[in-house]
Amino acid sequence: MIKIEKEEIIAKEHKKTIVLDFDKEDVEKATDTIEKKLAKEVEIKGFRKGKVPLEEAKKHLSKQQVLSEVVDLLSRKGYDFIVDKYYEENNKETKDFALDFFIENPNVTLNENKDKENISFTYSFELYPEVKIDINDLKNPVKKEDVTDEEIQKKINEQIDTHGSLELKEDGSLEKGDDAVFDFEGSIAGEKFDGGTAKGYELQIGSGHFIPGFEDQMIGMKAGEEKTIKVTFPKEYGAKNLAGKEADFLIKLIEIKKVVKPEYNDEFIKSLNIKDVTNDEQLRQYYKKELEAQKEVTYKNELNNAISQELEKNVKLNYIPETILKQQEEQLNNEFNSTLKQYNIDLEKFLEITKQTKQDIEANFKKEAEQRVKLDFAINQIAKDKDIKLTKEELEEEVKQLKEMYNPDNKPEINKNIDDNIAVIESSIIQKKVYAYLFDLLSKK
Repeated sequence: MIKIEKEEIIAKEHKKTIVLDFDKEDVEKATDTIEKKLAKEVEIKGFRKGKVPLEEAKKHLSKQQVLSEVVDLLSRKGYDFIVDKYYEENNKETKDFALDFFIENPNVTLNENKDKENISFTYSFELYPEVKIDINDLKNPVKKEDVTDEEIQKKINEQIDTHGSLELKEDGSLEKGDDAVFDFEGSIAGEKFDGGTAKGYELQIGSGHFIPGFEDQMIGMKAGEEKTIKVTFPKEYGAKNLAGKEADFLIKLIEIKKVVKPEYNDEFIKSLNIKDVTNDEQLRQYYKKELEAQKEVTYKNELNNAISQELEKNVKLNYIPETILKQQEEQLNNEFNSTLKQYNIDLEKFLEITKQTKQDIEANFKKEAEQRVKLDFAINQIAKDKDIKLTKEELEEEVKQLKEMYNPDNKPEINKNIDDNIAVIESSIIQKKVYAYLFDLLSKK
């Protein structure tokens, strides 16, 4: 019979210890179980493997191995005993939710017993923090925007501009919006530089594709005209040999092309080939629905981000478990290194580009890790308070979709990897359900 010898909470360390004693009968039963298991592996000449008589096989067993496996078996039974006791004391009928009385599996220590026939263990674990969050305190800072007539008109104008055609401008000067075909030759202090010369270059004036001041100084030129303009390369210009320097560009304007926009009428609308859209009213309704869908996506993203911020701001914890904080910091570090590897950038180069130090990176990890931990505890607490649970069908469907997405060839090793991460998948589904619940709640505020 398992007996609790001592139960103690160390408040300052947020830890709890439980000492369990297994009596002579428990030890004998465990020993018998282990000996029968190990006996099946004993090989003696004259007997087939697994058929050696038990008493004979026992003579060939290592006492140290038997004792080691007995200790392991009893320590696991002790853990199950602690968990069962928790469910019983909290009137929990089923074990279909995460344990919320300790952070991770306890450290187990085999105690020295005066009574050699008994075995005693001390289980030490970090306590689950006290979590408080009132969803009534959560606010919705995101305003859902309606589609305006101006936005619809802008979509129509974009279509008209897109379907415009370029025609040679015989008379007149270069204006903003025109396409200019020109030769140019650039120099700094009288010396030409690489990339500063081109023939027959075509540019839409006002597009902002050239350095500031270049296009503006071309406005008013006529076809066949030559002109020298002065510009200054931006200080942050990509080519360091040009950054911040003044340059002269000799420009010869060859020809001017103007954009001729199509007439907006039913024929133009039909040419867009939009299903069931043949006139202005239908086109405006079409764009209204399209813009509403885009705004709905934006609203959902912004509100979900706001929910995260509201949860982190409003959740109250009596302490943040160091164990979980370190795990999150390690996870962030792994994600960071994976990103560097993906873009083929080493840490030193990244620090040079971002003008940060290793200490800055570590401080950011610590801050973000704390945010993640607080958010996770808030989500778990709301799921518990509002009885938001995961059904067997939801889990099976999610696992099925993950395997279809990441393992279309049905490779056993990938399926096993997914199956081994069921706890993570369960947590992800619960999080989605909590966010859906809060989204519906805050949308009404």
